[in-house]
Amino acid sequence: MPQLRVLVADDSLAFRSILVDALSNLPAARIVALAANGQEAVEKFDGCSPDVVTLDVEMPLLDGLQVLERLKPRLGQTAVIMVSGMTRQGAKTTLRALELGAFGFVTKPEESSPEKNREFLRQELSALFEAIALKRSASAVVSPARTAPTTPRLPTIRPKVVGIGSSTGGPQALAEILPRLPGDLPVPVLLVQHMPPVFTASLAEGMAAKCALKVVQADHGMILKAGTVYVAPGGHHMRVASNSPSGPKRAELTSDPLEHFCRPSVDYLFRSLAANYRAGAVGVILTGMGQDGAQGLLAMRQAGAATVGQDQATSTVYGMPREAQLVGAVENQLPLDRIAEWIVRLVG
Repeated sequence: MPQLRVLVADDSLAFRSILVDALSNLPAARIVALAANGQEAVEKFDGCSPDVVTLDVEMPLLDGLQVLERLKPRLGQTAVIMVSGMTRQGAKTTLRALELGAFGFVTKPEESSPEKNREFLRQELSALFEAIALKRSASAVVSPARTAPTTPRLPTIRPKVVGIGSSTGGPQALAEILPRLPGDLPVPVLLVQHMPPVFTASLAEGMAAKCALKVVQADHGMILKAGTVYVAPGGHHMRVASNSPSGPKRAELTSDPLEHFCRPSVDYLFRSLAANYRAGAVGVILTGMGQDGAQGLLAMRQAGAATVGQDQATSTVYGMPREAQLVGAVENQLPLDRIAEWIVRLVG
């Protein structure tokens, strides 16, 4: 794997040192410049030609979001990773940065020692750098062709629910899909996005401001209603439950073990939709690292549900959709700008 040139921007000398140590232990990373504030990051960008920029969300002179906005016309293939504290404002700013095109984010760890903080960052950054390197390698070989438009198979019974799973690149993809769905969508939408708790709350709040649909972070026991998007809260799995086969469906939150190192897990939700709705469900797998969602989407398809995967050309990371495609879980593979139309056609 080729080394990626990295510009690190953070105003805290102590945290910048931990971040540099973590990156120095990644074979895929080579630090080429450091910046102690946002203005310095902008000034050093052209001179060091980085492949990756890490931006602290909160910095003097220019914060991380302002740096991203100024650099956006010059980024090209440069990937931006936001580094955020676990605060509500940090989450809102990070989500806005992701919508503007930041590749991903890591949260500032709060472990008991610098060594544990360093190891946490190393693990988080290692996965992101691997995904960035793979994406650059794929685009250098060939630009994937856009998927030809297809007409979705109309289900034998009218769908009663839509399930969506996403990870890295998910906020950008969701900002493209959810606002295109009408407010009178006749089914509920259940969503798993890999994020910590404060981030999923901000994701729901931000999407609610953009959508005709009602968007909420799910609470345990909520009755599922049409025209509403239920976001699984970070730290909890979400599944569907009911007191009887004909009774109202509700969201159930659990602290069951992690799946694919995740909680919430897309597989966990999709298995529940397959069991409770069978052919009366629609499953959507979007951009993300790893393989969470592949087996759950396969269970949905085997139960008769309609399924779709985001295509490679429009995925920030073609990991989760690719794994679902490989196991035969994806009935339709579509570019991002066709998915909302596909959902409306199926449930309408």
